[in-house]
Amino acid sequence: MPTQRMNEDEGQITRLEISVKPTIIDTREIKKSPPTSGWWVLAFVGGGWGWGKQSASQTLNYDGAWFSDYKIRGGNYERHVTHIDKRHGKIAIDFKSTAGQNLAVDVDFIRPERDTEATKKVVLSLRQRVVGLKRQVEKVGHQIVNIKNLSSADALVELIVAEKGQMEKIDEDFIRQLGKEAALPTEDFPCAPSEMSVLENLARLLSVLKDKHMLSPELPTSILEPINEFLTQYHRVKRLEEDLGKGPGKQFVNLKPKADHLHEPQSEDTAPVKPSTIARVKLFMPSSFLLPQAATTKVMQFRDYLACNQFAFATSILMYGILLKTTPSWDMQVACGNLLIAAPMFVILSVLLNHFTHMVGSQTNAVGRRTDNMASWVDRSSSCISAEGREFLQKTADRFFAFKFKLFGGTASFN
Repeated sequence: MPTQRMNEDEGQITRLEISVKPTIIDTREIKKSPPTSGWWVLAFVGGGWGWGKQSASQTLNYDGAWFSDYKIRGGNYERHVTHIDKRHGKIAIDFKSTAGQNLAVDVDFIRPERDTEATKKVVLSLRQRVVGLKRQVEKVGHQIVNIKNLSSADALVELIVAEKGQMEKIDEDFIRQLGKEAALPTEDFPCAPSEMSVLENLARLLSVLKDKHMLSPELPTSILEPINEFLTQYHRVKRLEEDLGKGPGKQFVNLKPKADHLHEPQSEDTAPVKPSTIARVKLFMPSSFLLPQAATTKVMQFRDYLACNQFAFATSILMYGILLKTTPSWDMQVACGNLLIAAPMFVILSVLLNHFTHMVGSQTNAVGRRTDNMASWVDRSSSCISAEGREFLQKTADRFFAFKFKLFGGTASFN
């Protein structure tokens, strides 16, 4: 088996090193909407302005890795190449959409498969695996020689026990690696998945894509072959587990790991595999509304600001509703007036509430510090008073409460 896999890896290395299949190394998206005629704010509160018959224009200035060719995907556009230098990975293209149409094109930069960074990494990984397989073959040869040189059954038992201890140590190290977190926890994924969880869900996803023939045939060999090899080994391990569980010695085999490092694989309906609603919205907005990344960031920042100032936002909405109830927006002047009253109300309340909260917190901390300082001063002062001083204070207090009792009645006691 190691010899066969070693021959397959060497054949794959040879194929990749001579492959000239066009491979995409980078893709740049050009998305822009044509300018509008009219004020969209006025169109929001009432009006009939729409899109103007204008064109969207944008320039692609690419300065990256060298490429041998490029391909543009999309429609309803015109282009003009102003500068190109494939050897140094530079190109400048002016794009212009058809009047009244959105500009949505993808520019793929292509290079022969043998010259891509992905192919070089795969070849390097295969060479390292071939070296490891050669060591395994040599190790098996030494083991065969050692077994043939054994002189008794006790020596064979000792050899098997030594090999068993080494395999158990390798198994524990492997289980520990699978139990490590695959990524650091984030706001959207507070419970980071383990390496085993990622492998399980990745294998399921790739299996569905392969079985449904949804993997693009344009993918380079350096990507398709690792995917097929990963799925082959994954299903091989699953079959071996099933065979061990059904074999004649199944009562002596425990497939559950002894180490506590391995977490259960996450299902697709539980966190952290399933992103939060906010995370899905962040991924959905740029592709659905043709918004640049900066605009998407601003929208999400505004959403976070509203979430932190819910009272001010609710009050401004209530104010706007009262204004619409008392003074309906029959014309544009009244509609703009209502907006100009409700919007500043939100800003004023948010500023006042934030400032008031900060001021109350600061004052509370100051009072707490002063109280602690006063308590420590009293403790220090009381410890410095002598016995005669305490007796004098006690007599003074008794006289004061006796005088109070004569005047107002009640209990005349210091305690």
